[in-house]
Amino acid sequence: MGADQAVTGCPGKHVPLGELVIHHKINSRKVYDFSSRRLPREILSAPEPNITEAEYHDWCVLRRIGAIGLLCNRSGEAWTGISQIHTRNAVKHYGVC
Repeated sequence: MGADQAVTGCPGKHVPLGELVIHHKINSRKVYDFSSRRLPREILSAPEPNITEAEYHDWCVLRRIGAIGLLCNRSGEAWTGISQIHTRNAVKHYGVC
């Protein structure tokens, strides 16, 4: 692969998390490129904004609520992708539904 080519298809598990970003899509096919070529250096070298796992979960839930609105206390697609968070725990902690 040349320096100006993007990766197409599904990146393998051998690529470290955050190393690739979606550059664009062609219909349903995603075209990936290296994050170092697409994001400013300031963003890539910024410190982690969430110091604890609890802060990270707070950020994830608030971001999800901002994206889809009120969340209910049952499992479903709304909670997909938020690692190690369970609906019952979220309901108790965040008071959703």
